[in-house]
Amino acid sequence: MIGTGIDCFASYCLSKQGKMGINVGGYRFRFNGCARNGKIRWRCSRGPWCKAALHTYRGRIVYIQGTHNCGPKPAPVS
Repeated sequence: MIGTGIDCFASYCLSKQGKMGINVGGYRFRFNGCARNGKIRWRCSRGPWCKAALHTYRGRIVYIQGTHNCGPKPAPVS
């Protein structure tokens, strides 16, 4: 991973509308576009003002910009 240097687990998920997302470090990221070279961009799904983003290439995270300004992590659901 490049960017924050955080060590975390990532998993793919589906939204209630059936759209693909990624859970990383307690935050959910939504699809934000695809480049010609196959790199996929993802943005924090908590709001358009949050600057956190990540990029994947062939299913692997290749870049994380993990500075969230959307508030604290959501509490885990038990």
